[in-house]
Amino acid sequence: MSESRTKISPFWIVLGIFAVAYIIFWVIFINTVIVKDLNIYNESQPEVVMEEVVAKIAAGDISAMDFASSGSRFEDGNIYRDTFAANIQGKAISFRENEKSYDAQAPIYDILADGEVIATSKLVVATSEPLMMILAKTTWNVESITPIYEMGNEGVIIEIPNSYTAYVNGVQVDDREFVESIDYSEFVYAKEYVEVPTKSKYEITGLMTKPSVKICDANGNEVSFEENGAKYTAGFVATQISDDMAAYVLNNAKVYSNFFSRDLPGCDNSINGIRYMFPADSDYLTLAENYRLHDMWMYSGHGTPTFSNEAVTEYIQYSDVFFQVNVYFDKSMTLTRTGDVRVDTTNSTYYYVYIDGAWVIADMISIIAE
Repeated sequence: MSESRTKISPFWIVLGIFAVAYIIFWVIFINTVIVKDLNIYNESQPEVVMEEVVAKIAAGDISAMDFASSGSRFEDGNIYRDTFAANIQGKAISFRENEKSYDAQAPIYDILADGEVIATSKLVVATSEPLMMILAKTTWNVESITPIYEMGNEGVIIEIPNSYTAYVNGVQVDDREFVESIDYSEFVYAKEYVEVPTKSKYEITGLMTKPSVKICDANGNEVSFEENGAKYTAGFVATQISDDMAAYVLNNAKVYSNFFSRDLPGCDNSINGIRYMFPADSDYLTLAENYRLHDMWMYSGHGTPTFSNEAVTEYIQYSDVFFQVNVYFDKSMTLTRTGDVRVDTTNSTYYYVYIDGAWVIADMISIIAE
C-alpha cells in the first residue's frame, strides 16, 4: 500500500517566513522603540521632578526655597526658614497641580504638608527633543519654590519729621512703609508764608521679633525718640541760637510786651512800633489795633518796667526761612496808685519766618505752667 504526500507550495513557505519575520520585527520594534520612547516620555514628565522636590523637603532640605523675597525685608530670612522647617518636621509632604496652572510649558504645583499647602513651585521647560509621533523628551528646571507661612505678630508705627530717616533692624524705612503725611498743628500760620515740615507716618507689620529702631535727623545724626508700646515718635532737636538772633527775638518779645502795658512810645496812637516784627497781613496786628482802640486804657499805671530771668531757649531751625524759639522773662512794674509790684511773666514759643528780607513772627504760643 503506497503512502501519498502533499507537497507544500513554495509560495506558502515564503509567505510563512515573511509573516514570522514581520511579527518578529514588530515585537522588536515595539520593545526597543515604542516602549523605550514611552518610558523616556513618562520619565520626563514634570511630576517626576516634583517627586524629587518633595522628597528633598520631606528629608528636611528646604535650601531651594526663597524666604528672603516673601518675608519681611526687615528681618533675616533665616528666622522664617527656621520657623518653617520646624513647622513641617515629621509631616507627610506631597504635591498637586495648582488650580491656576494653565501653561503646559511652565506648570505650577502646590506643595503640601499633611494636606495643608506650604509652598508653590513653578517649573519651566529647559529642553525638548521630539520622540516618535507626537511625544517629546522634556527636561525641566525648577524656576522657584515659594514658601507660604504666617508672618509674625510684631510691628512698629513710626512718626517722624519728613526730613528724618528711620531704620528698623538696620534697614531704612521708605515709601513702601509710608502711611500718611501729618501736618503739625503749631505750623498752621507759618504755613501761610513758607514751606513747613510735616510728620511722616510709617507702619511695619508681620515681624517675628521685637525690632530695634534708630532715627536720624536730616544731617544723619541719631536722635532720641519716645517709645510707647509699638509706637515710636521723634521730634525736632533744639540747637544753639546765635547771639545776634537771641538778642533780636528777646528784644522783640520785650517790645511786644511793652506795647500791651503802654510802655512803648507812641503805642497810644498807633501800632507802628510793633508793625516791623509781623507780616503785613498778620492777625496779630489786627488784634493789637483792637486792643489799642478799646482795652489799652484799662492797664494800670506804673513806673518803668524792669526785666529779669531772661532766657532764650529751644531754638529749632526747620529751614533757612523758618525757625522756632522760646523766650522767657519776668517783667516787674511798680503800680503808681498803690506802690505794689506787679510781675508779668512772658513764656512763649515764637515761630519766625523769613519773608521780604526780614525775620518776622508768623505765630506765637504762650506756655502755661502746670
